[in-house]
Amino acid sequence: MKAVERRQHEQLLGVWKRMLHALLDIGPTSDSQEDLEAYGSVKDYILDRIDERESILSAAARKCRGKRAFLGPHLNGLPPGENAVDNTTSRGVENA
Repeated sequence: MKAVERRQHEQLLGVWKRMLHALLDIGPTSDSQEDLEAYGSVKDYILDRIDERESILSAAARKCRGKRAFLGPHLNGLPPGENAVDNTTSRGVENA
């Protein structure tokens, strides 16, 4: 999962959690059975969305666990002379 996608999922998770807190603060509008059922179904829907986002994020974290960064100078696939750490021109520019 790309960082942009992960941030979007994290933002959506935050939105669903804020909605849940707002719903819990408000509570059902009355004690009628119909209102209690509607409140419960909305709460269940929000909890399902939260679980969905958390499972997506945890699956992505498990998938990426143990992988190395792939843009380090020794992993970018360039010959040693082309890497910034080995290239004297690049080194001179960085130190200037």
